[in-house]
Amino acid sequence: MGGTLTKRKENRSNQVDVTGIIGNKDPKICFDSNSQIVDNDKLQNLSSTRKTQVEDFETSSNENDQVADERNSQKFRPRSNQVDVDVTGISGNKDPKICFDSNSQIVDNDKLQNLSSEKKLKERLKKKDDELQRALEKVERKEDELKRALEQAEFYRQRKEDELKCAQEKAEVYRQRFSKLASAKMTEGNPNIADLSDPNRPTNLATKYKELYDNEWTNAYETLTKNKFGYYGKEAIKLLREIVVECYEQCMKISKEQWEKMATVLSQRKTENADKTLKEIGFQETEFKDLKKFRRMATKISSNKIVEKVKGTLWEDEKLDVALLQELETYIEACTRLSWEMALQDPPLHMFWDLKQDDPPNSMFQTYTQSGTKVSYVVWPCLLRQEGGDLLAKGVYQLYK
Repeated sequence: MGGTLTKRKENRSNQVDVTGIIGNKDPKICFDSNSQIVDNDKLQNLSSTRKTQVEDFETSSNENDQVADERNSQKFRPRSNQVDVDVTGISGNKDPKICFDSNSQIVDNDKLQNLSSEKKLKERLKKKDDELQRALEKVERKEDELKRALEQAEFYRQRKEDELKCAQEKAEVYRQRFSKLASAKMTEGNPNIADLSDPNRPTNLATKYKELYDNEWTNAYETLTKNKFGYYGKEAIKLLREIVVECYEQCMKISKEQWEKMATVLSQRKTENADKTLKEIGFQETEFKDLKKFRRMATKISSNKIVEKVKGTLWEDEKLDVALLQELETYIEACTRLSWEMALQDPPLHMFWDLKQDDPPNSMFQTYTQSGTKVSYVVWPCLLRQEGGDLLAKGVYQLYK
């Protein structure tokens, strides 16, 4: 590069100082490159001018060589979209705001600064995006942890609910058993305490007993007093009383036999006292109550058979002939069904009619058609909660003076 510059200098200026050359006596006379005589003063001026031009040329050449070297060196550098360098001071670049990009295109320095600021802003935004992404991932992890915690809490809550439900069911079973046992102990053989869930409890049966006298008995009495059968007032009343008493006694007998058969079947031995036998084989108070309750549940079905048995007994005893039995069938059936329900009570309801003639008036009865100071006959038996127990329904008797 230096040899090239020297050659250029030699070619550019062939001007030489000829002072002192032979034949040139005048120091102010010189020859130019074409061997023309030149005034020495003029030559000096020209020399000064040439010197200035050479210096300018050398300076420009050096700067151009510098630019060329830099450009040659840039060929071996990796290019980017923008080279952020300030080339102020390069020959021909008098404006400090002029720069070059990677394609050697002139770019405004302000624009370059804006691009640099935009690049920094993008980098900051990217950094913020990365931070936000990491924060979102952290939130997602927290959500997953919270979801798992909620699922675990729901699992434990459901398990506790199941345990509580199971405990409540067990408590309800024990409560029912205790209530049942307490109820059995209170009601077993105690007619003063009624089971309100039983539609055939004693008070309801007493109501039915009164309705039986008001309805079916009245109809049967009218049937008997017709001329067809030849029964009169007292005879008709006596027959109807004997029918209701017979129905009651037959039902009590059948009930006792049935209870003994149940004890015999369960104990597999003959027994005369069913309650005693059942207790001997391990029946408790609650089992007694349940067994009697189950027997009452079959009342509607069993009463049909009981009605047939009572009808057969009345016919066999020759108390009624076939024609009269058919006329009084409704009355006989109503008496039998009600008597069977009374016989299945625990203890059984008791029907009382054993008043003798000329006995004094009794508070458990009411007068029939006339008052008096002595009993003539019983029209309708009274009903007691049990034998010797409280009065449920008054009977009817006829008095005389």
